[in-house]
Amino acid sequence: MGDSYTASGSVTIAADTAPGAYHVLVQTDAGSTLTESDETNNVVGAPTSLNVGGPDLTIQGSVQLNDGGGNYRSSFQIFTPFSFVGSGSTLDVSYQVLNAGLGVASQPWSNQVWLSRDNHPRQRRHPHRHLRADLQSARQHEHGRPPRRARDSGQHSGRATTA
Repeated sequence: MGDSYTASGSVTIAADTAPGAYHVLVQTDAGSTLTESDETNNVVGAPTSLNVGGPDLTIQGSVQLNDGGGNYRSSFQIFTPFSFVGSGSTLDVSYQVLNAGLGVASQPWSNQVWLSRDNHPRQRRHPHRHLRADLQSARQHEHGRPPRRARDSGQHSGRATTA
């Protein structure tokens, strides 16, 4: 009577767990294999909650700016080798995607490259020109698997042709 032991270990939070506050619960005799005098005290929770964060993809080095037309994000790490390009020609584009969140960003996801007359995404008054591009994660391409750790990022580069 009164015997005890200490248990510790690591558990993995499922990658598809929605962000938010959770309580950590521990259940002893989880398979109900032991006949006990009190079966109601087997599940006990931690006194405080735990916040689970999700992934948050962004372009490396991006900052929020305002040009009088509203806020937009910009990054000097989106690279194109030329300042001029002809319509119908190919444009090389490279950038780095960063997971700034706490959660694992498991592929698949897609990235798109557009031409726009201003820096504001998806504003109807200035339609964007979608560029046909096949941009793959270098990490996925080199290693055959997506980034797995919360702070991993992928290098992306490719050729885009105007639509």
